[in-house]
Amino acid sequence: RGEAVALHQTFLERHPGSPARGEIRFRLADLLLVEARRDFRERMAAYVGDQAAGGTAGVPLPVLSHTSALALYRSILAEDPGFEHRDAALFNAGMILADGGDPEAERMFDRLVTDHPESPYCQEAYLKVGDMQFNAKRYPESIRLYQRAAAGVDPSLQAIALYKTGWAHYNQDRFAEAAEAFGAVLDLYGSDRRVDIQADLEGEAEAYLVHSLACAGGADAFATHFGRVGMRPYEMRILMSLGQHFRRFGQYSQAAATDHLCLGRYPKHADALLSAQRLIDTHQRATLPARASEARLGFAARFAPGSAWFEGQSSDSVRTAGAGFARTSLRTVEQEDH
Repeated sequence: RGEAVALHQTFLERHPGSPARGEIRFRLADLLLVEARRDFRERMAAYVGDQAAGGTAGVPLPVLSHTSALALYRSILAEDPGFEHRDAALFNAGMILADGGDPEAERMFDRLVTDHPESPYCQEAYLKVGDMQFNAKRYPESIRLYQRAAAGVDPSLQAIALYKTGWAHYNQDRFAEAAEAFGAVLDLYGSDRRVDIQADLEGEAEAYLVHSLACAGGADAFATHFGRVGMRPYEMRILMSLGQHFRRFGQYSQAAATDHLCLGRYPKHADALLSAQRLIDTHQRATLPARASEARLGFAARFAPGSAWFEGQSSDSVRTAGAGFARTSLRTVEQEDH
């Protein structure tokens, strides 16, 4: 790469008026970016090695610098109005400035999306400026930019933009809107575009969907959210996680409401049995023994052999578990009575 850098620099010196000047300078800037990163890794490795040997006292920590590449991008933008990849030059310059915390980055990205609205770099530019607004706690502005990024074609950037939209709403206590954004992330992962997503956000999006629904009102918020967006393959998992969230923080009335909703919404699902068990456990933790006994008596017939739930199960082990739960529930209530 060092030889390639030298050749590009020699060409620029010998042919200052060449029509290929913009292209050569752009390629040289890219080479300088790569060289700067390689040089930084080498200097950092040497620094770490010296530090392990006790020899870095007073030695400054290596810093990655893209000053030379940035200067070339600036010269391209100032001197080559006909260069066909000005959008790439604007984007690369903006990224360098943004990584250095320079507010000029926002102006570079604004020029990019204004002058080159069809550029493939626009989606990431919107995302990057959205991050700058988010970090400055200007959440409404960041949301508008994240929405523009989420409308782009790259599913990885789309997932990141939706996820950060959720956080921008969450930080404003707009929990219903946050839930919608985090749910949109899960929908994207559930689509046929999943294989193209290079960001691992699914687990976090699911966790924060639960947190958002909990803050928005629990069981009622869940019913409102999925009533608006429609059925989703992950909705029962979210509902059961919501109940566990409330139990973990001792919010037993909210947990019980969530379990009741789960039993009413998915009466024949195999995990309805687990919801019933958790509801009884919730009443016990809340020191409500009468409600726990009432729940045992009510659920015993629901999961016993011959019930609609029992007949609807395809797994022998699940039916056996239901029968065992019914028998144990009746025995426990009988023992309490005697």
